[in-house]
Amino acid sequence: MKKTNQIILTAVLYVAISSCHDESNEWIDGAQNGKYRDTSLNNHPYRYYGGGWYPIYNNRINPTQYIPAAGYEIARPGFTPGIHAEGVHTGGFGSTAGEGGGGE
Repeated sequence: MKKTNQIILTAVLYVAISSCHDESNEWIDGAQNGKYRDTSLNNHPYRYYGGGWYPIYNNRINPTQYIPAAGYEIARPGFTPGIHAEGVHTGGFGSTAGEGGGGE
């Protein structure tokens, strides 16, 4: 009976830990065949990866969070990188603090 409880506990912990994996926070270097295709337009750096241009932050890109842009889009002076809807996270711990929840 003791071994069964340990197996169940291990399975529950495994499921709990694996559910915490959030791919939208997977930042990669974006190298293709060991090379980078970078450009800088309107004082913003971009890296070409998988058919589109992504904004570079700390020499890394996040293709699961940002929508790839075409070359003509990043050349536009007022261009803002698009974010996938599932990449936008709101709330979390203390999310009511600014709404009269005692955190002000």
